[in-house]
Amino acid sequence: MNIILDNILHSYYRNAKNNDDYVLENINIKINENKTTCILGKNGNGKSTLLKIIANIIKPSKGYVLLESNSNNLDISKINIKEYSKYISYLPQRFDMFDSMDVLDYVVTGKYNTKRLHEKYSGNDYKEAIDILDQIDIIHLANKDMMSISGGELQKVLLSKVFLQNAEIILLDEPFNNLDRESITEILKIIKKINKSGKTVIISMHELEIAINHFDELIYLENKNVKFSGNRVSFVNELKEGNIINNINIFEYDGKYYLK
Repeated sequence: MNIILDNILHSYYRNAKNNDDYVLENINIKINENKTTCILGKNGNGKSTLLKIIANIIKPSKGYVLLESNSNNLDISKINIKEYSKYISYLPQRFDMFDSMDVLDYVVTGKYNTKRLHEKYSGNDYKEAIDILDQIDIIHLANKDMMSISGGELQKVLLSKVFLQNAEIILLDEPFNNLDRESITEILKIIKKINKSGKTVIISMHELEIAINHFDELIYLENKNVKFSGNRVSFVNELKEGNIINNINIFEYDGKYYLK
């Protein structure tokens, strides 16, 4: 299922009157299914806003977000919340900390979109949650309190819940914030595992070197617009030519790209 962003324009002001009032302008791109896509750009250029618009958390001032499948386009603003959760799951950059609860009890809530109001989680739901924890190699955390685990462990737990939700498209807002290199490497492995299971993964982040080494497609935002949208090879070539970011040097060694 592809995502089409059709002439997106957005301002946080209800009565925007000039260009300075807008955070995104004329966004027209297609995000391909079954790919890992990274949204890049400096602070204030609308990365998180764009992700929230795709997640249907923010309604754009103008334009549409469409889900394209078998030549049919679904306008996400017209899909009910429960149905939408089968298409898209979203992990925010920040979230309110939960009350004390075990990791397993938290992860199983990823099945909420299969439940009726007040319906309890079943033994099979818990089995699926345990299977996910095992796949992500954190089964040892199952009975630990959410408040007691480290930042890297917490991010893996949050991803486990998203994975269990089993949506076709997964949105992650700045998932590497405040993580050490080892934790980032482990999170990248989980993201690739999720993608290989047939999911589309879309991430916003700052880490350019990670993006050009680990993601299939890249979108670069600048001055409220899309400056680049395409595959990794094209993005790297444009970087080398200085067409995306000024004064950046990139070189390749042993199959990886590095910045200096």
